[in-house]
Amino acid sequence: MGYRSVKSELWTEPWFQTLSKDAKLLFLLLVTHGNVVGLFQLSDPYICLLSGLDLAGLSEAKKDLEAHGKIRTYSDGWIWVVNFAPQ
Repeated sequence: MGYRSVKSELWTEPWFQTLSKDAKLLFLLLVTHGNVVGLFQLSDPYICLLSGLDLAGLSEAKKDLEAHGKIRTYSDGWIWVVNFAPQ
């Protein structure tokens, strides 16, 4: 298991403050998941298992993050964290 830190300034970023709690959780899950380029192929059920979100909450969280330009999702299950760098 790798180690990833999150800068505390993330919580003061205006875009992050406007996210729903589910979108914040999803974003933190993605930036701390062991990938170094920000590209993930994770099924919705697996994300729900990791995060505790239900499918409806996950769907809304993805929409929220996409609306803020922070992720892009693809129909084949890939999620890209835009401008990914460890937070």
